[in-house]
Amino acid sequence: MIRAVLPVFLVVISVALVSSCDSKKELPQSHLAKKISHNFHGMVNHIQWHSEAEWAADNDTIELRINTKIDEGWHLYSQQLESDEGPLPTVFEFEPTDSCQLQGRVFEGVAKEEFDNNFGMNVRYFQEETTFTQRIIRTTDKAFTLTGKVNYMVCDDEKCLPPIDVPLIITIGEK
Repeated sequence: MIRAVLPVFLVVISVALVSSCDSKKELPQSHLAKKISHNFHGMVNHIQWHSEAEWAADNDTIELRINTKIDEGWHLYSQQLESDEGPLPTVFEFEPTDSCQLQGRVFEGVAKEEFDNNFGMNVRYFQEETTFTQRIIRTTDKAFTLTGKVNYMVCDDEKCLPPIDVPLIITIGEK
């Protein structure tokens, strides 16, 4: 009896599966054509820098994510600080290019805020890791490179290191 029912059962399941798959249904382009490029910028002054650029073939907006991994015990300071009398803020600068336009400011992850006795003020900083995000609009369908730098300082509980520039070279593939 199982031998007689099994072929019929398999045909019914096959027909149900085929009819549930609509071959005319199109997936959105953004799901098919999402592209990401990765760039490593080095480990400098207890911070590892790397970036990603993500875009879709049907859209000119590109999201740049500049990611950090921060050595244990060290602080990377926010772009927004209460005063210029304490640690120096993290500052991003990008070189002008005909290939894209920056959209707004660089956004940052959620910073920890607390009073720092060494500086005598409230400071905003990151520990372990954070991501900075910059949106750009591409003005070319060709691949291009966005260059710039990040200037930052780091401190631990005993000392601060002098501010340093790390070059950013971000490769963005063709549309």
